[in-house]
Amino acid sequence: MASRPEHSQDLIHQRQSELLTEPPLRPTLPLDTEAEGRSKAIDKALYEDAEGRRNHVSVLPLGAFFMGEVVKQLRTNNADDAGLTENELAEYRYNIHQSVFTCVRALLDSIDASGILLSGDDNSRYEYLRGFLSASHDDLPLNEEAAQAIKGLWQESFAIEAFQSKVDPSLNKSCAYFSQNITRIAGSDYIPTETDILHSHNGIRGVAEHRFHVNGLTINLIDAGLQQGERRKWIRHFDNVAAVLFVVDLPCYDNAELDRNEMEERMELFDSVVNTEWFSASTKFILFLNNISAFRERLSHTPFGDYFPDCEGGTEDEALEYLLRRFREVNRGGRKMYEYCIDPNRAENIELVAAAIKD
Repeated sequence: MASRPEHSQDLIHQRQSELLTEPPLRPTLPLDTEAEGRSKAIDKALYEDAEGRRNHVSVLPLGAFFMGEVVKQLRTNNADDAGLTENELAEYRYNIHQSVFTCVRALLDSIDASGILLSGDDNSRYEYLRGFLSASHDDLPLNEEAAQAIKGLWQESFAIEAFQSKVDPSLNKSCAYFSQNITRIAGSDYIPTETDILHSHNGIRGVAEHRFHVNGLTINLIDAGLQQGERRKWIRHFDNVAAVLFVVDLPCYDNAELDRNEMEERMELFDSVVNTEWFSASTKFILFLNNISAFRERLSHTPFGDYFPDCEGGTEDEALEYLLRRFREVNRGGRKMYEYCIDPNRAENIELVAAAIKD
């Protein structure tokens, strides 16, 4: 048993030994409230940024020849999109001129195919426009002389009849619009309107983004002006989109050229897109079967079975079920799909996109 020290010196030595074997006490520091506040602010900012990324998504529209029209319709019906600036509008000038040239080529080719013999002023206009188009290139804009020739030829009933009988209805609509506005479009100080852009088939060079705020979700609709022939080049650049909005024009089921049905071509395009390796596994596919009212009217005088004989029945419901089945069948990878039959110019169309993304 240890003896108790009797002298103060012994007590001092004992206490020193105890202190050497005890862990040192951690000093108490004053609370830095300013640093704590900064830390909390950083945590909050990181949380809000993460929440923002979750609620901010990109959507890539594909499929329709008139995709610019679909994008414009969605933008027109959404108050959160402020529209294009004058500089952005000006960027479409080249594309609209190219769309006019496309219409003129189609008009001249339709006249040739119809075997119409031209004379006088009509023949002069025809020859001038053929020469103008053969000489035109990227740096040659639409001029006043060409505009007058286009306007004069398009006013002739024989030209209109030949054109309407030979070309796609969606092209017919746009070309009729451009012919009515050709003088303004050919002006040296021409700035496109959003209605002009609506009828343009080429889309803007580069990528334009249109933002929508719908039910707590911010949707960035990427209008890339993408051409089908260049799909392999560009599709890999959009691998991180939350959804692909694939639009099909329902009334195109009877559009056929050189034994190629346009609806069949839309299905083939969807096949290549939905099965591509470039989109992530989480990318959703939203299928818009567009223009349901026009489709219903078309069925009344153009039987669906004439173009798709393997469809059982020819009612609206039977035709729609047939088309949906065909589109579903090409989704061999089992990607998440959402299908909607819609009419354009409805504000709730963008809400359907948001609902599919949130699901």
